[in-house]
Amino acid sequence: MVHHQWSEVTTAFFSRFQAANPHTVLMKCVCHSLALFVQHAFEVMPSDVGYILSVIFSWFSNSDIRRTEYQSLFEAFEIDDAANEDSTLFGSVCAGVAMPFVKFSKTRWLVKGRVIAIILSHWEPLKQYFATVLHHCPVAARKKAKMIHSVLSDDANHLFFIFLKPVVEEAEKTNEYFQSESADPCEMLEKLTEFHSALTLRIKTSSGQNRPLENIDFGIRFKIELSKCLNKYAETSCNQAALSVQQTCANFLLSLVQECDKRLLPNQTVIKGLVDLNPGYVLSRDSRKQFSNLPMVNIIDESQLDVIEEQYRRIVLVD
Repeated sequence: MVHHQWSEVTTAFFSRFQAANPHTVLMKCVCHSLALFVQHAFEVMPSDVGYILSVIFSWFSNSDIRRTEYQSLFEAFEIDDAANEDSTLFGSVCAGVAMPFVKFSKTRWLVKGRVIAIILSHWEPLKQYFATVLHHCPVAARKKAKMIHSVLSDDANHLFFIFLKPVVEEAEKTNEYFQSESADPCEMLEKLTEFHSALTLRIKTSSGQNRPLENIDFGIRFKIELSKCLNKYAETSCNQAALSVQQTCANFLLSLVQECDKRLLPNQTVIKGLVDLNPGYVLSRDSRKQFSNLPMVNIIDESQLDVIEEQYRRIVLVD
């Protein structure tokens, strides 16, 4: 509610400011926008997904015994370490025993993809661990352990995590690039355009129509795992569940595209204008724009237009 009120105040302020300064350009933070539309898209996901993202870390974070028990079980599994590039899967030490999981936080823009990747790589060991711990954990924790095991045992939730991992990681990769202090405007525009176009083509045709469910690009790993689930369960109810999972994932992609259109397309226009001011273009005799087509020319004092335009013409002649 506070965020909504603040948004209204900001909009009202900009409207008044723009009324007094008609040529004002509003450029919203791309990093914040990327984080917000991923967060908004997660609202279409089942609550189980958000529950697992937060509960796994909290279960192990305050118990040395639990971490020790899990590590003993984990060592029996052959797990790829790719999910945790900057450390081993038991890289962060907490109370003397390595902590394999990362704390989930809505305010940390680049952590969600890593949390998803780590939990996904630990999925089977976690499922086995909670199946075992059910029989000997304290009564107070037994209900919680049972709930976690139930969520992990649901193939639909596993499919959601498989689907989400590359989508969220790509959004965060783009977000990380825009946080660079040395990012080039040309590359910024290219990254943003590529991200938006690739995301849109997964859910829409080149003419802008929504793709039918069977033609949506859910990712190769998702399709492989979905096929395994369908082969494992031959019941009609499984087919209905598979369609439900696919529809939820489609809604997630559609929400991402809609939020991207709303939040990022205006920024693309501004960034595209900044590209024309890049020295590489300004100093090029062939590819640079005419002075009258440059962005924000209308904010220059009219009495100085002729002088600045002539300087612009001559700048390519300066060694």
